[in-house]
Amino acid sequence: MARPPVGRRLRRDAITIYFIATQVVTALAFAIAWIKGGRPERLATAVLVVDYVQSATISRLPVPNAHAIATTLEGVPTIVFLWLAITCDRWWLLIAAASLVLINLTGLLGFVHPDISLYGAASAKLALWTLVHLAMIGGAVERWAAGESPLRALTGRAVKAA
Repeated sequence: MARPPVGRRLRRDAITIYFIATQVVTALAFAIAWIKGGRPERLATAVLVVDYVQSATISRLPVPNAHAIATTLEGVPTIVFLWLAITCDRWWLLIAAASLVLINLTGLLGFVHPDISLYGAASAKLALWTLVHLAMIGGAVERWAAGESPLRALTGRAVKAA
C-alpha cells in the first residue's frame, strides 16, 4: 500500500472528484430507471438502493470486520441480477450481472490476497459500479427510445384497445 506524503494523513473518508462523479451517475441511474423503466428496471433500482444504503450503513459501524460484512452482502444484488438476467430479455442486465460478479471477485481477491492494495480494489469496484449504473441508464433510455411504456403508464389505468 502506498504511503501518504510526509506530513499528510491518509483519510479514510477522503472524497475525490471521481467519487463525486460516480455518485452523480448513481443518482441519475436510479432516477432514470425508476421513472422511465419497466418492472426489471424498477426491481433492479430497488435492490441497488437497498444495497447502497446497507453498505454505507454497515461500513461505518464500529464493529470488527464491518468492511468484510458489507462486501459479503454485495452477493445479494449479484444473485438478484443473475436471476433477472436469466428471466428477463434485457441486454443491460447481462452487463450489470457480469459487472456485479466481477465486483464480488474483486472483494474476494482482496481478502484472499492481502498484498492487493485496498485502494486498488476500491478503484476497480468503483469503475465496475459505474458500469452497472451506466448499463441501467442505457437500458431505461433504450426502453424509452423504443416507445415502450414505463411501468407507471401500465399500472393504474386500463390500456385502450386499438
